[in-house]
Amino acid sequence: MLILRTFRPGGGAPSYSPYCLKAMCLLELSGRAWRPSWESMPRGPYRKLPALETPDGVLGDSNLILSWLERQVAPMFPGFDPEARAMAHMTIRTVENSLGLSLTLARWVDDAGWPHTRDEIFGGMPAPLRAVLPGVFRGKIRRGLEWQGLARFSEADLLAWVGADLDALEALLGDSDWLFGSHPCAADCSAVPMLGLLDALPADTALRRAVRSRGRLMAYVARGRDALYPDLSASLPAAA
Repeated sequence: MLILRTFRPGGGAPSYSPYCLKAMCLLELSGRAWRPSWESMPRGPYRKLPALETPDGVLGDSNLILSWLERQVAPMFPGFDPEARAMAHMTIRTVENSLGLSLTLARWVDDAGWPHTRDEIFGGMPAPLRAVLPGVFRGKIRRGLEWQGLARFSEADLLAWVGADLDALEALLGDSDWLFGSHPCAADCSAVPMLGLLDALPADTALRRAVRSRGRLMAYVARGRDALYPDLSASLPAAA
């Protein structure tokens, strides 16, 4: 059985991390047997989660997990020709490098989202660490997003930037159930968790309203949760 090292549930989802959620959805799509191993701090390659324990070693990134599952002939892109496969690849990159950064900004930098993020991630730590570590990590992430440029945007420019990607996703979806037709693929495993966690932001921010205003995407997220999210109820006590 495969073992997924993953951050604990949060934000109303099986994991607070969109990338851990993506890995869970990929494993569900693959049909391989797996179970979660709940982690508080990253343990494994690259010091990040998710990490998947496989017969070939530990894979320390959700896209490495995707590549490994493809090599096992799992149906990650069922029936795709090379052009569709390339489009799905670019969709994953857009979701993770645009919406992913926006989610990080909303959680770690925006004062409306930070208290919830602090409590979700650091709330179970001993008091001395809880007094110091949240500010240290927040400062590092803020500096990274300022260096990248997103944290320097005005709210209007940020919404225009994110809105263009949301519109592109909605256009790609069209009237289909999934981004690339009648069956889910790895691109859906990336998009559904990211959109779902943006929808679950705790404060009524302009970013959350922008996501919720796109009805087709919201219906798609609900469909994706039902089809792709694992039922981890039996293992949730271990995350307490």
